[in-house]
Formats: sequence, C-alpha cells, structure tokens
Amino acid sequence: MKAFDIRLQEGFGGLKFGATVQEAEACFGVPDETDLFEGPDGSEAVVWHYLDYGFSLFFDREEREVFSTVELDAQTDPRLWGENLFSLNEKELKALFRQNGYTEIDEERHPWGEKRITFDEAHIDFYFENGRMVSINFGVMLTSEVLKLFSN
Repeated sequence: MKAFDIRLQEGFGGLKFGATVQEAEACFGVPDETDLFEGPDGSEAVVWHYLDYGFSLFFDREEREVFSTVELDAQTDPRLWGENLFSLNEKELKALFRQNGYTEIDEERHPWGEKRITFDEAHIDFYFENGRMVSINFGVMLTSEVLKLFSN
C-alpha cells in the first residue's frame, strides 16, 4: 500500500479512522501546522496540516480526539482502485465509481465557482475548479458506540 492510498470507509494510507493522535504521529510524523476547526454545526476538530505532502488530518474533539476526516490536494497523489484520482476529469471519475459499484451521485455548484461531486455510499467528496479536481475530502463520524460514515 502506498503511503497516501485512499481506503474507503477504513482510513488513509496506514492510518485507520478512529486512530489516536499518537498513532497519526507514528504513521505520518509531526505535522507542519495545527489549528482548531469549527464546523457549521458547532462541532470542533483539531486539524494537523502536512503542507509538504498536501493533506490535512482532522481529529474529532467531541469523541476522544481521534482521526475522523482527511482532506487531500493534488500534491498528495492519492490512489484508489489503482487510479491516480487527480488525473481524472469529472466524466472519468464518475465512470470509475460506477465501475466499482457506486451509482448514487450528488453534485452542487457553489456560488464561488467550485463544483462538488459526492458519492454518498462511498462517503467521499471531490471538488473541481474550472473542470480540474482540486481537493478530496472523506471520513467518518464518530459516536461513543460506533463509527458512522459520512461525507463532508
């Protein structure tokens, strides 16, 4: 497995969703920056930014401060089903997901021009600007009883 492989509903590279900050540091090292993120629903997460690699890890503060979401940019070069996702256009991305059994697609164009394509069953969002993929976001929602999957 490549260090930055996407593992849907499982994790990112060698780090599983639900991992502690100590496990994240053992997997990826000390982050370049950290900050606090407040979601529109009032939720909070500690965010670790790995600027040289182009990804950020989110640790849910409400549920034991564990790994819940990852945001990637093209610098990360993530793979899914053997494909470099950032090399795909919208049509190719949709075809890849259909080939792998994901048929439900939600799309939205934001007022600032960015387009979001979400595969709810896979719990993953893709963002495009001017027809080019610029970021990927996927993760899980943690509860005290069970890991529940979600997309952002």
